[in-house]
Amino acid sequence: MRNILLILLLFFTGCATIPKGKMVTKEKPIKENITWCSHKERPGWTVKEPYSEGEFLLFVGLSDKFATEKEARDDAQRMAINNVVKYIGVDVKDKFQKIQTSYGLSSEIIDPTIATKKVEEQLSQAVARKVKAREWYIEKWERKYKTYSEYYYSVFVLCQVPQEEPDKVIQEQLEHQREILQVARSGNDKLAELNNRLLDAKQTPSSEFDTKSSVLHQVIKDANELKSKLSVHSELSSISEKVESVINESQIELDKMKEQLSKRIAVNIISLKVSPSKVKIAETELITKLTKNGYEAISVETTSSDMLRNRVSKLISGTLSTEYLGDKIELPDGKTMDYAPGYRTQIDIRIIDVNSNTAIASKNESQKDFGKTKDEAEEKAIKKVAGKVAEYIIKELK
Repeated sequence: MRNILLILLLFFTGCATIPKGKMVTKEKPIKENITWCSHKERPGWTVKEPYSEGEFLLFVGLSDKFATEKEARDDAQRMAINNVVKYIGVDVKDKFQKIQTSYGLSSEIIDPTIATKKVEEQLSQAVARKVKAREWYIEKWERKYKTYSEYYYSVFVLCQVPQEEPDKVIQEQLEHQREILQVARSGNDKLAELNNRLLDAKQTPSSEFDTKSSVLHQVIKDANELKSKLSVHSELSSISEKVESVINESQIELDKMKEQLSKRIAVNIISLKVSPSKVKIAETELITKLTKNGYEAISVETTSSDMLRNRVSKLISGTLSTEYLGDKIELPDGKTMDYAPGYRTQIDIRIIDVNSNTAIASKNESQKDFGKTKDEAEEKAIKKVAGKVAEYIIKELK
């Protein structure tokens, strides 16, 4: 039984073959020789450079080493097409570079590596439709190793393409490249314009929110449209990247504006009975407290959200009232005694989201204080209640 297994192992080892596909050999063969060929002698055309014959241009393709004849044939034809492309491509690339120079476009605008690759791809597709195989020459080879043999095919193909086809393909490709260059030049000009508009927007004061915001949104819209046009041509990726930078910078600027806007608060305090000077004290105290906590608070005379929109994010709308408490206090036994003048002040406020014109919070705050005079007592009570209201607003807006 052991001898039978050994014989089978030797048999299968001796008959082993490499799987189909390109031949990859690690072990060095003992001997390598042709076992069969399609012609008695290798044809002279197998070693010729591209040459003309009548109305055709002729190109040779040589395959790599493959385990099957079909794979070797396919590879030989691919190589023939590659040789046609290289032959035509040299002329196309040379003319394309001259056209690019005439358009005043540098490699920073059109990526030369991508452009060259695209030209070769387009040429390959165009030529492949016209190239025909005229003649094949096939060789079958054997490689002998110590314990096994392997076989592979090597194929030559002579392909032809009409003489006028290279010129036609060249003209088609040059026209295509001219179109790309026109897109590149107009795209580059548009990019310069977008950069100028972005710079102007950045230099526009934040107080002109509507104007600045409108310009930035339009820049983003126009940049996206330009990017869409450029994306059709991978050769123009360098311009596309710069356009993307314009979009990103514009969005960053808008985000900054929104962040700044979120910190802007309008304050409007009114009163029918309290003097304007005392109302001003309440507003000033509120604004001071809010400013110390990182907000940009301003006093406004309007409560119209439409008029305040894009100027501030929130409106503090309030009503101030004060009440004189007198200059006496009542003792536990019911008697009264002279004391410092006192005032009670009250503020009813609403925090309004300007963008949606809706109240998001409200507060009724009341405080009292005393002073040497009635005027001092009222002022101290107003500052005290305004400070409490500011604390509430800050807490609500966090």
